[in-house]
Amino acid sequence: MIIFLVGSLKHNSKNRISLQGLELAVQDLIDEKNLAEAEKLRIKKILENNPEYLVSKECKYFKVIKPYLLPFLTR
Repeated sequence: MIIFLVGSLKHNSKNRISLQGLELAVQDLIDEKNLAEAEKLRIKKILENNPEYLVSKECKYFKVIKPYLLPFLTR
C-alpha cells in the first residue's frame, strides 16, 4: 500500500510513502522521542486504523513525525 502525503513535505504533492516505510518512521519516532506511553499507544492506534490521517496536517502528531518520514519517501 502506498500512501500519498500532503504537499507540505518538500513542497511536492507527489511524495509517497509505503505503509512499511510509515511503520518504520513511527518506530523511529517512538524509539528516539521521549513520548508518554499514552501518546505512543495513540500513535500506534492511528497507524493501525487510519495511516492516511497520520500523515495529514489535521493530525496533531504530523509535525512530530514529519522529520522521520523524509528518509522513507518514494517518488
